[in-house]
Amino acid sequence: MRNLVLVGICLAGLSVELPARADDTLVSGSYARACADQAQVAAQGGAISSDAVANCNKALTDELLKTNDLAATHVNRGVLYLENSPAVAERDFRSAITLVPVSGDAYVDLGAAEIAQGRFDNAIADIDHGMGLAMKEPAKAYFNRALAEDDKGDETAAYYDFRTALQLRPGWILAAQELTRFTVRTVPVR
Repeated sequence: MRNLVLVGICLAGLSVELPARADDTLVSGSYARACADQAQVAAQGGAISSDAVANCNKALTDELLKTNDLAATHVNRGVLYLENSPAVAERDFRSAITLVPVSGDAYVDLGAAEIAQGRFDNAIADIDHGMGLAMKEPAKAYFNRALAEDDKGDETAAYYDFRTALQLRPGWILAAQELTRFTVRTVPVR
């Protein structure tokens, strides 16, 4: 199983679909902003500050956040937990989904936590559900579903999902690298 799983970051509040990237609405509260900033660093593979999770916790307990911002903060804290504590991250993603149940990207992030825990069937089901909702990053959904399919041994499905991820985000190095592992052969039909 790969350690690489892509998650979204709610940098600037939520629209109905729980965006995984910044939009025009600012996250209310300075702790929520700090939490979002650190989640972005973590999602890009950078080192996070020792107080990153504490900022998220303070945002969740001390700041008066709108429902969408509260859900975004849960997603951001989940991103911070994902690598070392995927079960804890899963709880945050589920909390975000409870708050904003039409969030396709949060379901994909939930799938990422399930992949990290080796629960590939659950991950595929949650990612599929998320793909049926409004999403900001469909390429990420296809990529994560491909990871789960590949780890389950369904190489054909994984290949097509990696390919779709690359078509949706042309030039995406991660998807292109995954595709190099596959050999495609044409078999004549009789």
